[in-house]
Amino acid sequence: MPIKGFRLGSIVAHGVGGLEAGAIDLIYAFMLHEFEQDFYSVMVNQIGAGTDPDEIIIKGPGNNIHINIRYPVLDDFENRTIAEKNQYQLNLIHTALYKIADYDKKLDKEKLDAIKNKILQKNFLFEFHLKKFIYPKNKNLVARLVVEPLMDRFIYYIIIELNSEQTHKINIYEGGTDTYYSTFFFQKGKWKNENHLIITGKENVVETHILLNENKAEFVNLTPYEKPPIFEMMKAKAVKSKEESDKAYNDWIHSLPPSVAAIVTQEFNLQRQQNNES
Repeated sequence: MPIKGFRLGSIVAHGVGGLEAGAIDLIYAFMLHEFEQDFYSVMVNQIGAGTDPDEIIIKGPGNNIHINIRYPVLDDFENRTIAEKNQYQLNLIHTALYKIADYDKKLDKEKLDAIKNKILQKNFLFEFHLKKFIYPKNKNLVARLVVEPLMDRFIYYIIIELNSEQTHKINIYEGGTDTYYSTFFFQKGKWKNENHLIITGKENVVETHILLNENKAEFVNLTPYEKPPIFEMMKAKAVKSKEESDKAYNDWIHSLPPSVAAIVTQEFNLQRQQNNES
């Protein structure tokens, strides 16, 4: 993955940002890297008029750069189609990066145009390689962990390549719109044989068995719960019910040390209260 990241946010009603910006965040992180424009970790923040902060570009600390940008708000943004939301986010980001290019001079506007054109040509549909697991007895047999970022979910696959030719593509997970949790479950790979790969993560909660002969994935639950709580929690909302989500959360709280669980529960209840009052 690119070392430097990208984030799109907003402080206005009906603005961009939040969970639905996860896909375009990841796309731009990879595209800026691919086109050698990843000089900074970029934060683009949509602001409004009146008492909102000024338009400003701030460099630092480190290799970070932050821009507040005034950009017309769509009052019905939440009700727009995915295609319309994608186009709106893309135009906002492109405008912001042009402003950074005018300010900093490092960014190449021709390459920024090329990035935008590539995203449009691919209709916002990308697959990005996160990790690879090489079969030790045959270096030409490789399993790649790949993510397809969509606005409502991130779909993870294992792609098998033999002599650089794709032979299998197996869906293993549909999670929330970020990749930070992927190492929880898909960090290490151990080949049992040329047809069987076992993937584990930093969180010792699940084993993912890739069975090439059957072209499928099987999961082994390593927790004492009916289903591994954090594995279920991180699934995309689009693939689980509220009941499943609530059970996963309650099981996860139960699995924590009591002192940690008390803090997490208190913060969650406070946030819920604030949301109800707003």
